[in-house]
Amino acid sequence: MDSTLIWLFFLQHAVIGDISAEVVLQSMHSFCAGRNLSYIPGVHPKTQSLDFSFNHLPSLHQSIFPHLLELLDLDLTRCKIQHIADDAFYNFYLRYCCILMRGYKVPRQQELTYDAFVIYSSKDEAWVIEELVENLEKGVPPIQLCLHVRDFEVGKAITSNIIDEGIMGSRKVIVVVSHHFIESAWCRFEFEVAQSWLVLEGNPNIIIIILEDVEEEKTKKVFGLHKYLKKNTYLEWRDNPVSSIRFWVRLRKAVLSNTQR
Repeated sequence: MDSTLIWLFFLQHAVIGDISAEVVLQSMHSFCAGRNLSYIPGVHPKTQSLDFSFNHLPSLHQSIFPHLLELLDLDLTRCKIQHIADDAFYNFYLRYCCILMRGYKVPRQQELTYDAFVIYSSKDEAWVIEELVENLEKGVPPIQLCLHVRDFEVGKAITSNIIDEGIMGSRKVIVVVSHHFIESAWCRFEFEVAQSWLVLEGNPNIIIIILEDVEEEKTKKVFGLHKYLKKNTYLEWRDNPVSSIRFWVRLRKAVLSNTQR
């Protein structure tokens, strides 16, 4: 995730000012200025405006704002911030993308460019190209996949490509889960955006492929993945002739199933 992009986006919604040191909670506005705090105190989860100026917050990371999903204005003036983690404003950025997608006109099935958008780690690209593309795009009937390495528009923001070319341009979403996927910020982001959009539309057209054994606890690092695996059927890749034949038959059937948006 590009921390600069997220930071610039969030700065557009920041408030710069000098507020009293007294903590005052009124409606959806929280004032915690000038108290020499090194953490965000417990404030109402519906808080929309938070003044945290003139405190001591050395670093920003995702766990700082885990429950403030309604936050619109944030003042961090004179907080002596030394480090901003890549995921500092991740939840807000994800929410912003979902808001953007609400304005999209849902295309009809015949207007879609791809049969499936593939979310995968670049470290698993060899398997995607040699196995997934080879078996789906060159099979009968051919299944057209959307791959970021090949099909994203050059010069266009990655987020816009994910939404325009990937999610909005495809009937289904194939998610290739591996240890590399779990550790990739972009993979987590793509999955969460896809899941949010498909839930909004009421059609969870997500096909999960477990490329390798991943500890159940690690799947919890990707928001919604652990819960999804518990409630839905998924495919497991096994590199042997008998299992692979069954795997490709089931995958092709899942991708080609006529799920209306």
